[in-house]
Amino acid sequence: MQSERRQSERLVFHMNECRGMFTIDSGGDEYEIETINDISLSGIGFDLPVFLEVECPVSISYHEEGIEVSVCGLIVWCREHPSCPGLFHFGMRFDYEQRDESSRLLLALQCYTGAPEDDSF
Repeated sequence: MQSERRQSERLVFHMNECRGMFTIDSGGDEYEIETINDISLSGIGFDLPVFLEVECPVSISYHEEGIEVSVCGLIVWCREHPSCPGLFHFGMRFDYEQRDESSRLLLALQCYTGAPEDDSF
């Protein structure tokens, strides 16, 4: 059994309720992310129909009316989705130096996670 490596509590993300758009930039290539699985203060899990190497530096951005947040980090793991060949499930660890931005991202998205709406993150 794989041990939990995430430093902060994972919050399930309700993508179907989300009003904004996520993009990821990898070395100048930008992709829209249609599925976010979970998020925490230290990282995010998402699906993408493009393979990205582990340790690949990336930047994830969230855009919603009046909100724009970008956080840099690294892809820390990747696996192909078992029932959808060509779809990959990723884990991204946010850059610790950008913890203010990751906090802003989590606060902007808390209404889609079921987390309490306060500043306790």
